[in-house]
Amino acid sequence: MITRRTFLEVPLVWTAVRWLSPAAQTTEGKFTLVDFAPHATDGVLPRDIQTRGWFEGRVEGLPNLRGGEERLAGVPFRLVDSAARQRILVLGGKSRRASIPLGKACHYVCVAHFCDRHPDDTEGPFGSENPRSEFEPVAQRLASYTLVFQDGTRHEQAIRRRYEINPPGMDPSHVPAAALPAYEPDFIGLDAALGSALEWAYAQTSVSRERPRGPVIWVYALGNPHADKIVRSLDLEAAGQDLFGICAMTLFHRPEHPLQRAPLRRFGIQLTGPSEDWRKQWQISVDLGVVARVYPALEFNTREWLENPYQGLGEPAPDFSKTNRLIAEVTASPASTLTLEDKLAGKRFSYDLADALQPEVRVLEPAAAWVHCRIVDKETGKPCAARISFRGPSGRYIAPYGHPEDINTGWMQNTGPDVKIGGASYAYVDGNCQVELPPGQVYVELSKGFEFAPLRRQLTIAPGQREIELSISRALHSGRDGWVTADTHVHIGSPELLVLEGAAEGLNLVNLLAAQWGRHFTNFADPPGRFSGSTAETTVWVGSENRNHFLGHIGLLGLKTRVLPFSDAGPPVAYFGSPLTASLADWADACRSQGGVTVGVHFPIPNGETAADVVLGKLDAAEIRYDRGFASLGVTEYYRYLNCGFRLAAVGGTDKMFPTRAVGAVRTYARLDRGEPFSFEAWARALRAGRTFATAGPLLFLKVDGVEPGGVIEVKGRGQLEVHAMAESVYPLGEIEIVQNGRVVASGSNPLRAKVPVKGAGWIAARCSSQKRLSYGMRNIGAHTSPVYLTEDGKGCFSIPAAEYMLRLIEGAVLWVDTLAVRSSREDLARIKKLFAEAQTLLGSRLGPHTHPHNPGIKP
Repeated sequence: MITRRTFLEVPLVWTAVRWLSPAAQTTEGKFTLVDFAPHATDGVLPRDIQTRGWFEGRVEGLPNLRGGEERLAGVPFRLVDSAARQRILVLGGKSRRASIPLGKACHYVCVAHFCDRHPDDTEGPFGSENPRSEFEPVAQRLASYTLVFQDGTRHEQAIRRRYEINPPGMDPSHVPAAALPAYEPDFIGLDAALGSALEWAYAQTSVSRERPRGPVIWVYALGNPHADKIVRSLDLEAAGQDLFGICAMTLFHRPEHPLQRAPLRRFGIQLTGPSEDWRKQWQISVDLGVVARVYPALEFNTREWLENPYQGLGEPAPDFSKTNRLIAEVTASPASTLTLEDKLAGKRFSYDLADALQPEVRVLEPAAAWVHCRIVDKETGKPCAARISFRGPSGRYIAPYGHPEDINTGWMQNTGPDVKIGGASYAYVDGNCQVELPPGQVYVELSKGFEFAPLRRQLTIAPGQREIELSISRALHSGRDGWVTADTHVHIGSPELLVLEGAAEGLNLVNLLAAQWGRHFTNFADPPGRFSGSTAETTVWVGSENRNHFLGHIGLLGLKTRVLPFSDAGPPVAYFGSPLTASLADWADACRSQGGVTVGVHFPIPNGETAADVVLGKLDAAEIRYDRGFASLGVTEYYRYLNCGFRLAAVGGTDKMFPTRAVGAVRTYARLDRGEPFSFEAWARALRAGRTFATAGPLLFLKVDGVEPGGVIEVKGRGQLEVHAMAESVYPLGEIEIVQNGRVVASGSNPLRAKVPVKGAGWIAARCSSQKRLSYGMRNIGAHTSPVYLTEDGKGCFSIPAAEYMLRLIEGAVLWVDTLAVRSSREDLARIKKLFAEAQTLLGSRLGPHTHPHNPGIKP
């Protein structure tokens, strides 16, 4: 068989005769389950600590633990029976210490544990609705776990928030660096039958979105540096009042890390004879890892395949009605045990992966007739692209010809020129369309971005009428001052489609980012660069979003050649078992070498590497979001980096992957150099210069002493600055706010003029929002400018707490690389770790001279 060896291929053939014989392939001796019942304390907590993140008087999610022997993150644990009142050991507060006798040598002590929530984390995983929740206490020491050996020596390990432990049920994108969730997500075979609740594209990730049981608790493997010594006990000590709970312990007697998985491997399984329904007969599983996929395979006749005269026309579909050969794709710890179960015969066979293996009516309207609709720009009289919606007298959506009336809103499934925002459906048209309309009253809605006044009208269609003309009027004129608009982050659709949709939404530039989700790729066949079918009105430029599930995601805009891989280091962005080969900084450098622009997309989550990239100047812009208001994480994190003196332009993008978001619903405005015509290069220069604002509706303009965003003002000897902010919007707006160093220092009606005191270096930006918050389509109307930077003696501001927070994020990333990242080459790992070392050194050198805040007016 001719194959492309992108993964480690392990063609293993087993026979039933040999399955029964090798006694050495037993799992005995790999684990020792600790009886935890004698050490458990009452799961009902005292009243004085019930408000510290464990709710309703009982630990959140504890009922999900059934009791008895259960595998958590692949490790077997003996849990205290679910009927018992005393089920877990709770430390913290007044209970500070405990000692668990072990009495055995081991390589790792696996602990199922969790901690309380951060006190300010009361409105979701990040406290995004709480403006006081400024910093998650990343790396806060909660406890020490100490191995006490028989000879009296000790080995202590700090247990830190977001490193070795996490609160119960934390958002899956906010995971600890060195611990895994107790329950894996459900996995979907790529050949699984798809039901109404499961979309094809999502199935390509092989990860189900259903998480009925967790994560509830976290599994951490404490390494033993002296595996030959008897461990007398594991001593536990709380570091303070914060609570943590332990549910169970298990000793692991192999040198391989039980939670660290090897790259994907494929195993061939030769069955004893043909199986008429292999899914019913055979069950294949693995501890300490994942069986990503099992599928039947036929013998491959290479000569017949090579000599087939009908090359390029495909081949007959294989007949798997009876198969005697299976392929299993596995990513697991090298110390894992693969188990095959013959469910019909009631037999189980186990194999150690470290060994050399040996297998889903009434009439409402009169008869409709074809009507030709023409849409024109009232100012020019010329046809223009727009987003349109027709409705019958009952409110039924009437789609133009060629558009579906029932729009598929599934992930990556609808690739046509349609969008469904909330309960309203629309079609994108180029200025002309054919539509079947009934005689009588019908209703039309017309929209074209943020600079045209949206239109809703009642129309009367006369019997026999065959034509209608609709006009749409420009309300705002941003282009007269050199402002152009772009969506920095679009995934769904072809370049041809997005030229139409971008024009219909009034966009000058659409950045279409090719990407990868497991084995699902988007726009890979579209060559990077300016799409040749772009028009004078709208340019589509193909770039990519390159992603790592822990380190972060980065938008590479303006590419001329691809930067690969699109995704790295395993699911949900890359496929199971793919190793860590690149950092976001590597991708950023490759983009910039082509003259491109780097954007921290959906800033800042995931944020494993974000801090390091900001410190090293690898990002040109941050794609800030304020879906939940300006107290959301995307905005507050952006302020932290600005408070450390780093310069990042504010941009907006939709991250459009569903037909429930209009392209450009969140967008970037950038002002080109005076008199310069639009091009990607001109737009990129404006973005790098910081002459931008991100918006979901209003056009927001700012000047500080006459200086626009991106500019610098030397403030030494100056007591105040004059700020002028003005918004233009086709939608009603609330107040405009002036933000200085992360805090609102002035607010008022539009336009706003204010004098702002200055005490030193910093930055000033403007923001505004509507009086009404919408709950769909990412259209929470508002805007935020990039800052005007304030220097003192040429130096920017610096916040010690924000810098220390950044250092903790960097340290956490290094821990992840060392602990849970899927292994790659030594050269790749060394290069990636060097990046973090450089960022630590640079930030540390700036932090070192500061024994007190550089700018007293700046808070983190």
